[in-house]
Amino acid sequence: MLVVARRLDRLQSLAGEISPQGCLVHCIQADLEVAGGANDLWSRIIDKGFSPDLFVNNAGFGLYGNSLELPLQRELAMVELNISSLLVLTKLAASQMAKGGGGTVLNLASVAAFQPGPRMATYFATKSFVLSYSQALNEELCARGVRVLALCPGNTSTAFHTVAGTTRVKAMQKMFAMEAKSVARQGIRQIDSGKSVWIPGLLNQAMVLIVGLLPRKWVTHLSGQVLRAD
Repeated sequence: MLVVARRLDRLQSLAGEISPQGCLVHCIQADLEVAGGANDLWSRIIDKGFSPDLFVNNAGFGLYGNSLELPLQRELAMVELNISSLLVLTKLAASQMAKGGGGTVLNLASVAAFQPGPRMATYFATKSFVLSYSQALNEELCARGVRVLALCPGNTSTAFHTVAGTTRVKAMQKMFAMEAKSVARQGIRQIDSGKSVWIPGLLNQAMVLIVGLLPRKWVTHLSGQVLRAD
């Protein structure tokens, strides 16, 4: 198994948890927010002799605030990580899998992918890209033995809200949050299901269903109300 993140200490801690279970873990420290970071990472993966049949694009972050007040450079870094790096790594991994007989790319999208998100406009838009791109690529590549699965969790107990700055959003904090391990298990179980999209949790599934039935203007307004900080 190969794990990648910016913080080497967290990678080594994760490796320490997994290794006793009989899995050899290799760690690569990489920053995918910078231009060219994804290509550099893939070169290092190949140099280590890896040819993955399961590739998980989990890296990403969000930003909360009025769009005109958010730092442009941070938004651009988010687009680089959430979209550009994911696109590069998905294409490179899928190409390798198509040559090697098949495999699965699991891309982390979000329930945010199904609606606009006032006060998190760019983040929601990046996840819409991940969902649309993953579905389209899955349709293109399924005949070649390659599957692309978009995993779309809702509110999850991670450091996401701290990084995004959403800790003051009371309504969001009151929502039922799933544990990260539960979301991960559901994603892994769906790899052989034939689905191109999976939404963990009945509450999240119901929310996405309702969003699909309501007028887009209503959905945008309701989303903005949920994401209010007061």
